Amino acid sequence: MKQITIGLLALGVVFTAGSARAGEAKDAGRAIGHTTGSAGHGLSKWYHEAAKGTHKVIAHNTKSRHKRALHLKKASAHGTDAHLHSKWSHKEMKRAKAVGQ
Repeated sequence: MKQITIGLLALGVVFTAGSARAGEAKDAGRAIGHTTGSAGHGLSKWYHEAAKGTHKVIAHNTKSRHKRALHLKKASAHGTDAHLHSKWSHKEMKRAKAVGQ
């Protein structure tokens, strides 16, 4: 968690420094907001991908048809969520790059 926070702050400083030179402090704040949003969605995507894999492993290693169906359904839901967070992450990065243009 510390490394994630440090990374997000570093990205914020980079965007702030670049925008401060151009004299666009307001745009720098917006860019930081979109960048951190993108990073958050990216981390959420990783979580859902891991959860999807875990549910698939559980489903394939169980003998109960009910548990197998339940875990495959959960894996599918996590896969859908991972896909959505991936799209949202890319969308936020595009917004961050478009700030001030």
